[in-house]
Amino acid sequence: MNTQPTIIFETKNNQEEISSLVQLAIDRDDRATERAEKASVREAEEKEKVAVREAEAAVRQAEEKKAEREHELALVQLKTQQHNNVPFCPADEVKPRIPPFSDNDDLDSYLARFEKLAQFYGWEKKDYALHLGSLLRVSSIQPCRTLRAWATTLESCSNVTLVSCPIIDASNSPRPHAALTSGNSWN
Repeated sequence: MNTQPTIIFETKNNQEEISSLVQLAIDRDDRATERAEKASVREAEEKEKVAVREAEAAVRQAEEKKAEREHELALVQLKTQQHNNVPFCPADEVKPRIPPFSDNDDLDSYLARFEKLAQFYGWEKKDYALHLGSLLRVSSIQPCRTLRAWATTLESCSNVTLVSCPIIDASNSPRPHAALTSGNSWN
C-alpha cells in the first residue's frame, strides 16, 4: 500500500490558491525589501546624525580652544599693560653710590658734588633734600651757621628740608640743636 498522500489539484480552485500564494509571497518579499530599505535609510540617517554631532563637537571644541587662547592672550596683554602702567619708582632703579658727608669734607664742595651727581642721575630738584638728608648726619650740619643759610645753599630744597628734617627744624623745640634757627653754631 502506498502511504503517500495524493494531491489532487482542482483546476479552478487550485489556480486561485496558487495565485493567492504567489501574491502572498510577492507581498512578503516586497515587505521584506521595504523593511530592508527602511533599515538602510534609518542606518544612513543615524550615520548622518552621528557625523553631524561629531562635526558640531569638533566646531565647539575648536571654538573653546580659540576662546581659551584669546583669554590667555588677554591675560598676557593685561599683565603687559599693567607692567607698563606701573609708575616709575626711584627705589626700583639702581641706587647711586654717593658717599655720606664726612666731618673732614668741605660742605660747599660736598654740596656742589652732590648737585652734579643728582643732575647726572636725573633727580628732580624737589627730591634733592630727601636724598641729601640720608647722606648728612647731625654733626655734619655744624658748619652751617643758620638753617636759612643752609636752605639757601640748597635753593629749592628749603621747604622740603623744613618738613622732612625735624631734627633741623626745631625752632620751637627746647632741644640743644634749636640754636641753629637763631643763627648760633653748635659750639
